[in-house]
Amino acid sequence: MFKNHKKAYLWFAMGMSFLGLMFFTVSLVATMSDNKMAIHERERKLYFDRKILPDHLFYPVLMAIDRLELEMSNSEEQTLLRMDYAGKRLEAAKALFEQDKNELAFITLGKAHQYLLQANNDILEQSQEARYGVFVKKLNQQFILDYQELAPYLSDAQKATVDGMIQELEVFNPKQVL
Repeated sequence: MFKNHKKAYLWFAMGMSFLGLMFFTVSLVATMSDNKMAIHERERKLYFDRKILPDHLFYPVLMAIDRLELEMSNSEEQTLLRMDYAGKRLEAAKALFEQDKNELAFITLGKAHQYLLQANNDILEQSQEARYGVFVKKLNQQFILDYQELAPYLSDAQKATVDGMIQELEVFNPKQVL
């Protein structure tokens, strides 16, 4: 009889842990989403035939997982994750532009850019220039090329913003990469 109570308690504890994790994830996603993304909440869809993009119903969960992974990593891992997240969000933005979801694509492009800028700052602040400076400089150059290729999808105001983004990436110049 004691064994059955122990098993029931274990299941109860696991269930409560899962429920707590779900509440934590939902609250994390709620605090991370900004007003521009909230506009697109109504447009979220559930699909299974392609990669999950920011218009997917479960995309906020993936963002929360990314954020948790970033928070639990050391500084070097954070730099690498930020570079990875920047690339993933750039690819997501391109896919959204191709689907004529230009406003959401532009927001996603901005998030990609922010991750890349954070990686640039990490490289400079944490003396990781020798290890990752060349890689980040090449990534910046690739982003600049991709930004230029996206010009046909952009409004005039968005083009001006992207021009500023390009200038921000061109400034990155770690000592060891000169």
